[in-house]
Amino acid sequence: MNTNPRESTTRGLVLSVTDDGWAQVAADRKKGCDGCGEAKSTCHSCLTTTRRTARALNKAGAKAGDIVLLSMDSSVVFKYAALVYFIPVLGLMIGALAGFKLGAGLPVSADASTILFGIGGLAAGFFVLTVISKRIGSGKYSGPVIRNVVMEGKKGG
Repeated sequence: MNTNPRESTTRGLVLSVTDDGWAQVAADRKKGCDGCGEAKSTCHSCLTTTRRTARALNKAGAKAGDIVLLSMDSSVVFKYAALVYFIPVLGLMIGALAGFKLGAGLPVSADASTILFGIGGLAAGFFVLTVISKRIGSGKYSGPVIRNVVMEGKKGG
């Protein structure tokens, strides 16, 4: 049972496990695709497959073939999504603004300097995002975790 309101849970099938405490798990994207009935024209990712595989921390000691309960802190997903979208766009806007302001002193038109500086700011935003993601990746793990085994897989094949 999910006792943390910020925690998203789903069931998955353990495909494989490693000796160092990790598991490869396949899970349905059913919850993420619930709105498809309302927005069929905007999202087509479910046309390829509704099953995703992910590497999860195996805290429950699950084995290949087990059905497990996966959980992940929803706030972490939103924070990462905000970073991925916000930082490059911020770089683009700062670069474009700098190009517009500095364009008068350059031997190119204001439009060209705005575009060039905007592209440079976008590239700088992606660079900053790369640095931040490496720093986040070296910290505490915040991805999917196997909380418990719902049903053990069949023994012997």
